Amino acid sequence: MRSSFPFCLLAAVFAFSCKGQPTFEKADPNSTLLWQVTGGQLKQPAYIFGTMHMVCPDDAKLSKNMQAVVAHVNAVYFEVDMDDMVAMFGGMKTMAMGNNTKLVDLLSLDEYEKVSQYFGAHSKLPFSTVENYKPMLLSSMLAEHLMPCKSVNGMEISILNEANKYKKDILGLETLEFQSGLFDSIP
Repeated sequence: MRSSFPFCLLAAVFAFSCKGQPTFEKADPNSTLLWQVTGGQLKQPAYIFGTMHMVCPDDAKLSKNMQAVVAHVNAVYFEVDMDDMVAMFGGMKTMAMGNNTKLVDLLSLDEYEKVSQYFGAHSKLPFSTVENYKPMLLSSMLAEHLMPCKSVNGMEISILNEANKYKKDILGLETLEFQSGLFDSIP
């Protein structure tokens, strides 16, 4: 990454609108998740940062470069506005399958029993409370149990905590309703 000052950071998961001039350490361009974008209609450099939704807490550390960018931005943009709990919880209703569809309607009885037993053994939620949710949501809920740590923390949470230190505006590029619609296109 160049050590010029960033004006914006756009991300696959979130975006920053930058001000000021953070100081960067020289990064190996082959091992960074923070990239500078210039040209086209951009009047100022932009930066793209990629994250993982689920990582072990020890792996969800922000580099000094990332901390410097967060310290100098006006706002942080995530996929969804992670600072709006009403919208986050309200959007969960869009994760239910339509027409009162349940997993039992999509699976053979044997498959349904296996999923039910596995979910019961690996989740704190009763299966009956989630069996009408879209399979992609259930898959992601169960994926947590495949992680080599007891709890998971996405990079987004680390970035959100860093942004909150500086009282940055937190915004979303999409809504949960929009993302839920994407799940509908997956068989």
